[in-house]
Amino acid sequence: MAREVHDDALQRVALIRHEVEALSRSDTDPADPEGRQHLEAIAEEVADLGVTLRSVAHELHPSLIADVGLARALDALVADYHRTDGMTVHLTVPEEPVDLAPAGALALYRITQEALRNVIRHAGVLEANVALTLRDGLAVLTISDRGAGFQVGAARERPSLGLTSMKERAGMAGGRVSVTSSPGQGTTIEVTVPRLRPA
Repeated sequence: MAREVHDDALQRVALIRHEVEALSRSDTDPADPEGRQHLEAIAEEVADLGVTLRSVAHELHPSLIADVGLARALDALVADYHRTDGMTVHLTVPEEPVDLAPAGALALYRITQEALRNVIRHAGVLEANVALTLRDGLAVLTISDRGAGFQVGAARERPSLGLTSMKERAGMAGGRVSVTSSPGQGTTIEVTVPRLRPA
């Protein structure tokens, strides 16, 4: 998270400051067409920075899970990816309430977030499927894409930070993660965490 703030948000702040200082030193009248165009470009950069910072804040504290439940939080998450990255995510969630402990719900949310980010960065596609189902005392989350894929064996030998994070999150919630992929055949990630037992 700190790396994203440093590499993205702070760099944009520095760029905006540089452009504002350059405009203030120039002889361009902000009321002229050239000045207005420059100001509009700066305004667009500020708006884009706002989207980035909102995304960071959302990642730090996804309060939607507590407020509206996991299913609707996932719906909001995929809508964010569509709005900011043009990504199409086909989401399927149960009609019945998703009875998970807070740690389990948060793990599924974070893993979905990481998996969709990986699709954008590595799969070479902007389309994915996310399905949440309830069965046999478990919540099962499946994220799949038809992108570039990778060699799962090589990933086991040198696991990425993203996959390691997914497994750790699932493990802390008493669950597990399995990954199926091969070059050119896309990737499927399946996560299972225990449901709450009726009292």
